Amino acid sequence: MQTRHVLIALATCAALVLLAPSDDSRAQPQPAPPAPPLPPPATVEVAPASVADIATVQWVPGTVLSRADAQIASEQSGRVLEIAEVGERVAQGGVIARLDAEALVLAEREAEAALARIAAQLAFQERQLGRLAALKRRSSVAENQLDEARNQRDLLQHDQARAEVALAAARRQLREATIRAPFEGLVAERRAQRGEYLAAGAVLVRLVDTTHTEVSARAPVGIGIALQAGAMVALRDHYLSAEIMGINLTYYRILAFGISSFYAGVGGALMAHYTSFVSAEAFDLLLSINFLAMVIIGGLGSVMGSLMGTVFILFLPEFMQGVVRIVQGLGIGQSAAFTEGLAYLKEMAIGLAIVLFLIFEPEGLAARWRKIKAYWKLYPFSY
Repeated sequence: MQTRHVLIALATCAALVLLAPSDDSRAQPQPAPPAPPLPPPATVEVAPASVADIATVQWVPGTVLSRADAQIASEQSGRVLEIAEVGERVAQGGVIARLDAEALVLAEREAEAALARIAAQLAFQERQLGRLAALKRRSSVAENQLDEARNQRDLLQHDQARAEVALAAARRQLREATIRAPFEGLVAERRAQRGEYLAAGAVLVRLVDTTHTEVSARAPVGIGIALQAGAMVALRDHYLSAEIMGINLTYYRILAFGISSFYAGVGGALMAHYTSFVSAEAFDLLLSINFLAMVIIGGLGSVMGSLMGTVFILFLPEFMQGVVRIVQGLGIGQSAAFTEGLAYLKEMAIGLAIVLFLIFEPEGLAARWRKIKAYWKLYPFSY
C-alpha cells in the first residue's frame, strides 16, 4: 500500500516537472512589434559663406499709362451720322462724332420765333406805355391804367429773358450733337457704329492721349531709399508684352533699322567729306569686328556704354603697340616667327578682350561703372 502511494507521488512530481516551463523558454525574449517607418532625410546642402556683389540694378515689371484716358459719351440722344475710326488721331476740339440734329435745329428755330414774338410784344407795349404816359400828363387817363401798362411791360421783359435762356439751351443742345475731343489723342476703341441710335450718356469712343504718359510699376519697399524726387529711372520694354498689346513688332523693327541706317549714312557722308576719299577696301571684316567689340565691351542698351566701348577699342591697339615696342626694345624673341606674331598682337588683344568681357563682365563697362558709383554712394555702408 505504501509502495502504491510512493509511485503516485513520483508520477505527480514527474508530470509537474514536464509541464513546468524550462529556463530557456523563460529567458527567451518575446518578439517586439515592428517600428513605424522613418521619414526620408531632408535634402540639405551646405556651402561655405562668401562675399559677393549684389546687383545695383533691379528690374521690376511696370505698365505705361496715359495721363488722359477717357470714355467719350454723348450728352444728347440721336442717330449716329459720323464717327471716328479706331487708330485715328484727333486734335483737341476735333470732331469725334456727329449725331442727327434735325430735331434740335427745329427746336432752335422755335426758340428764335418765340423770342421774336415776345420782342414784338414788348416793343408794342413800350409804345403803348408811352402813349398812356402822354395822356396821363393831360389827365386824360386814370393812374391804374398806366400802372397796368407798366406791369405788362415788366412781364414781357421777364418773358423775353426766359425766351433768351431757352434759345441758348437749344443752341447748346445743337452744339452737343457734334461730339468734339476734349484733348488731343488717339481713338483706341469705338463703341458705336454709323446708323445706330444712341441714348443720352451712351459711350461713343475711348480716347487715349499718347503724348503725356506715365509709368506704373510695383517695386519692393526696400529700394525706396534709393529713389528720390526728380531722379532718373531707366525704362525697358519687352517684345512679348508689346506683341500681346497688339503692337506690330515687324514694323517698328524695320523702322528702327531704317532710322539707324539713315544715321549711319549721314556718318559715312561726313567721313567721306572729311577724308575726300572713299574705298570699299577700308570697310573690311576687322572694322565690323571692332564695331561689335565696342558694343559688347561697352554694354548693350546704354549710350554711355557705347562711348566707353569706343574709347576702349580705340586706345587698346595703341596700348598694344606700345607693348610691342617695349618687347622689341628689350630684345626678347629676335626670331622671325616671334616678330611676325607681334604684328598680329593687336587683333589678338581685341579678340581676347571680347572673350574676357563675355565671361567676366557680360554687361560691359557701363554696368561696372554703375556698380562703382553705387559703391561710393553708399560708402562706408556699401554692404
